[in-house]
Amino acid sequence: MTMPAAHPCVTPIDDGVLVDYWLEVMAEADASAVERHLLECDSCGDRLRHLAPLADGVRDVVRSGNLRVVVGEA
Repeated sequence: MTMPAAHPCVTPIDDGVLVDYWLEVMAEADASAVERHLLECDSCGDRLRHLAPLADGVRDVVRSGNLRVVVGEA
């Protein structure tokens, strides 16, 4: 059984903000605002459910020290 598609959000939350919310790296007031929106918006909630495993995976790779990057002076 497939779930019906969520209605599009008229004020979608940016993916970066959703990831910050999931990883708990934002101010409490901002997190509260995101949470209130998610309680009412299935579309943004669906996006968060898809982004959360990716965010967790990136965090795990960074914490493990296995992510090698080159950072320029700028």
